[in-house]
Amino acid sequence: MDLGTVIGIVLSFGLVLSAILVGSSLAIFISVPSMLIVIGGTIGASLVNYPMGHVLGVIIDKFMDFANRARREGILSLEPALKSIEDDFLRKGLQLTVDGLEPQVIQEILETEIQYLENRHETGAEILKVFADFAPAMGMIGTVIGLVQMLQTMSDPSTIGPAMAVALLT
Repeated sequence: MDLGTVIGIVLSFGLVLSAILVGSSLAIFISVPSMLIVIGGTIGASLVNYPMGHVLGVIIDKFMDFANRARREGILSLEPALKSIEDDFLRKGLQLTVDGLEPQVIQEILETEIQYLENRHETGAEILKVFADFAPAMGMIGTVIGLVQMLQTMSDPSTIGPAMAVALLT
């Protein structure tokens, strides 16, 4: 594990825990219903966003059509379909098939292409995704900490302002 990872973990959790403990007890931040809402809501929203049947159905239908056409009319009958395929990777795989390459050779070529593509895009995309993922979460954590601290001290109006400032600023 990289030293930056360790420092990042310790710093992130340490600062959040410190912010909580400066204003209140850690126990007021533990809520089973809240955890169920966040975890259950995240899983549910993810499943709604990517329905498994739809994604698998589209891919399988296309390959079934290619397989049936190749079986009925021969592998060269797939050549006209190459122009209508928008996906570069699928088009290349089908072109290699039409060209008569052996399945093992096609697999090796496509796996190599996937690896090169992943390597080119992986690091930059991961860095940006980490920033995009954590920035809103850290802001929301700060907002929740400030709100919980504010609500905990509602009996003392003089403490509402600083806690509300933390909530609004984060």
